Amino acid sequence: MKIYVNRAPVHGPWGGGIHFINAAYRTFPELGHKIEAAGDPSASPDLILLVGVANDGKGISAQQAIMYKSVLSSQRDVKVVIRVNENDARKGTNNVDKELIEISKHVDGTIFVSDWLKDYFLRRGWACENYRVIKNGVNKETFSPGQKFNNGKN
Repeated sequence: MKIYVNRAPVHGPWGGGIHFINAAYRTFPELGHKIEAAGDPSASPDLILLVGVANDGKGISAQQAIMYKSVLSSQRDVKVVIRVNENDARKGTNNVDKELIEISKHVDGTIFVSDWLKDYFLRRGWACENYRVIKNGVNKETFSPGQKFNNGKN
């Protein structure tokens, strides 16, 4: 399977989205899949993995992915999966939920980063019924316990 990830890997002490991307770029080839790099105009994926909805200048936005899927749907089956890590309650905004819920009408799968976020969006009308929760982890090369002292506290 050819998988297009809409973000490129970045190394360093970044957040959960980047760790998820880095793990995808490392793990998918080990499982026999080919990664089509973010920003490659010649990409011809079977699956588009959206980590974030905006176009960061290196990849595609969720709206672009949905348009791409629509154009190709007469030729072949392209799936779109979105990883959801944002919402208005956490960001103090009033437009994120509406945009994500609209996108949920067009994606084939959803990865929520927590049960709380899954429940939050399901209560608000999340349309995609194919979803899973994959919780964030930390990069142990960056965040690792140091020498223990003071009753085991760092």
